[in-house]
Amino acid sequence: MKTISTILVPFDFSEVALNALKYALHFIENDDQAKIILAHVEEGEITEENKEKLDQVVQAFGTSLRHPIIPVVVKGKMIDALLHIQDETPIDLVVMGTCPDYNTCNLQTKTSEFVLIAKCPVIVIPNGYTQTSVKKIALIIDKEKIHNNKLLGILLDVSRRFNAIVNVLTVVNSDEHYGYTENDEKNENDIIYYLENFYSHHAFIEDTDIVHGLFNYVEDNDIDLVAILPKNHAQTPVTSEGKLTKALSQQTKVPLLAIDL
Repeated sequence: MKTISTILVPFDFSEVALNALKYALHFIENDDQAKIILAHVEEGEITEENKEKLDQVVQAFGTSLRHPIIPVVVKGKMIDALLHIQDETPIDLVVMGTCPDYNTCNLQTKTSEFVLIAKCPVIVIPNGYTQTSVKKIALIIDKEKIHNNKLLGILLDVSRRFNAIVNVLTVVNSDEHYGYTENDEKNENDIIYYLENFYSHHAFIEDTDIVHGLFNYVEDNDIDLVAILPKNHAQTPVTSEGKLTKALSQQTKVPLLAIDL
């Protein structure tokens, strides 16, 4: 089963990016094999000043790691540059920050766009979020059959690292059928198999607005991490445009794990 060993952290020297780095450091603190690539993207000319600043960050936060943080400075548009790094180096996970206000931070749009086209799982850390421990995870699925059950192996890796339980959540509209379907049974069996003893229970809640229902559940149940299985890279007929993934990555108040391979 695939494990996470190389984490890419985009870094623009902002508080948002620093929180993402701290989250990634906590993610690997008990893993002697894992390493972090800290990537700064310059749209203009690469300056020696920013190279030195990035080296200072590496020195400040990477001294206790078995594998030193690898600083990378690349030129280009952020999304294109990150995809290029993924093409050149096997990346198992991206941890990157975002912020909820269009007027004060352009990371929101860039992060939500990157999540949809990234070639690996991405954890989105919202602005102002500083907690690094994870005790409760909410996995969001719909009434359709899970399109790729191997994605659950990534969630198992995350659960093991934090020793976190996983609540599975399905938000349904009032006119949808609540009955236990063949898809529900298949999903349940896959979740039990892949998540082992970290799986807690499956909750069904009713709300005409999926995002609203999800965030209410997160707040009411003290969820530390929301996990989703985006379908925008899936094969037909279950592929989607990723509207829910984009909405969640822009509005989430807790870290969001978008699991894709």
